[in-house]
Amino acid sequence: DTENTVSESLINNIGLNKYLNNSSKNNGCMFIYKISSYKDVETIIDQYLNDEQIKISAIFIDSFAGLINDCYTEIDNKHQSIVNSNTNFESRPASLFMAKYSALTSRYKVALVMTNQYRMKLDFRNNQSSSKEFGPKAVKYNTDTLIKISQHSYLKDEFKLEFDNSVKLDLKIVKSNKMRPDTVCSCYLEYGNGINEIMLFIEDMLRNNIIEKSGAYYTITIDGNAYKFHGINEMYN
Repeated sequence: DTENTVSESLINNIGLNKYLNNSSKNNGCMFIYKISSYKDVETIIDQYLNDEQIKISAIFIDSFAGLINDCYTEIDNKHQSIVNSNTNFESRPASLFMAKYSALTSRYKVALVMTNQYRMKLDFRNNQSSSKEFGPKAVKYNTDTLIKISQHSYLKDEFKLEFDNSVKLDLKIVKSNKMRPDTVCSCYLEYGNGINEIMLFIEDMLRNNIIEKSGAYYTITIDGNAYKFHGINEMYN
């Protein structure tokens, strides 16, 4: 956890609380470390990969963009180096890290899963902005599967379901040796609880006219009886 975002309530909501610091190896266990530098992360991963008593199945890094180059913490003038046009401070550690652990995890048959982020790059001189992913070359060349997650852009003829605490996302395959690139699927993400499959089910029933929508009201007919609900949350409940 490089961004200090993993909490006990989040672990409980996604159903992993029984694995947290579990001493019973037969049922599996999960350990969480809140660290942010490449050096510290490497120390932890190397420790587990070389431990003959513990067999690691997967390593999750949330997020890759949250890893900090140790140069930033060891220089006298941080501001000068951060604004320096030379990007080696950022790109070289990312490349070395990706190359090392994509090879090691493959050798030890360990899944390495990382979230990443897009950053808004501002060009004040030309009054322009663009989105740029963190460590694009290092990530692209050293991963087997790359999935871009973005908020769903609704078309005119689509149902837009405003469900509390939820957002519809598109997952696009950018790189994969098992699926065709540019393959896209959608899902509803409920904050703190993960993927909400019921919302996709409701959307499918609307598309097939099993549920009728009129303004803010939703109506479903069962055995000749019409049930009417005000708002998606009322019908969902």
